[in-house]
Amino acid sequence: MHLKEIRYVLAIASEGSITSAAQKLYLSQPSLSQFLNEYEEALGFPLFIRMARGVSLTSRGREYVATAKDVINNFDKMLERLTLREDRESSVVKIGIPEQRGMVVTPLFLPRFTLCYPNIHLNIIDAKFNELKDMVRDNELDIALAASLQNRNYKVDNVSYRTLLQEEIMIAIPKQHELISHVHIDDTTEQQWIDLKALCSQKFVVSNQGRMIRQFTDKFFEDNNIMPQILQSSTNISTVLKICLNLNAITFVAKGLTSCNKDMYYVSIGKRGKHWNLVLMTSGKRQLSPIENDIVAVLSACLEETCK
Repeated sequence: MHLKEIRYVLAIASEGSITSAAQKLYLSQPSLSQFLNEYEEALGFPLFIRMARGVSLTSRGREYVATAKDVINNFDKMLERLTLREDRESSVVKIGIPEQRGMVVTPLFLPRFTLCYPNIHLNIIDAKFNELKDMVRDNELDIALAASLQNRNYKVDNVSYRTLLQEEIMIAIPKQHELISHVHIDDTTEQQWIDLKALCSQKFVVSNQGRMIRQFTDKFFEDNNIMPQILQSSTNISTVLKICLNLNAITFVAKGLTSCNKDMYYVSIGKRGKHWNLVLMTSGKRQLSPIENDIVAVLSACLEETCK
């Protein structure tokens, strides 16, 4: 059953005449009459009683029309709401994305979202975690992405954190590094991983303080009683990976950012791997608008794609 067919029946009922309804619908009288005959046959009961000067509804026809009017009205109202939603929503949505993540995710995200919402302008701010957190708290950003070492949803300093997905943290190793010989390969999953003990005496290049990956790094060293040999540090993950290549050192990198350097070898930390959560930051108990929910859905899909 299609909405067009329901509208035809309602037009006939409103006009009380197949001929008048056909004129209103810009159809020929024979075509509309044939439609009604075939439609009633498909339903299994008559909707109208044919009379010399028009038609009148049967008892079932009256019930059909009463319900059909509600169906059409609800559909038309729903369509109007969806069509006009962009006009009712803010035409600008301010999004925060961590600087490193933005290099990978934004080129994927923008074309996909713009295709669905060409009239919505996205103001994307790339910044460090603490800067994004403060801007969300002060309502300078509508939403922001971040990485979190917490494994649950939580709220701190009037900023709410909701988990979008889990991401693995990898060890990045130059392909000529001696650690390559210590890499294990799982026979079933073909997962490549390295034992934590093999990392104890290694030389590291790390990200600067203020980066979430540095928080992970420091916590990992502390939890595993590792006294690392840190050769150098940098703010940019691409620079960190290049220094590793030049100094034959290793580093930690989120799986979604491994595309920043194809010359490194990326393996799991231990057989079970190490992970953190990618989260959505919002101000307090603020509820997302429908468009913001769509933004989050597209962002989540892009993040998941980069984390495979």
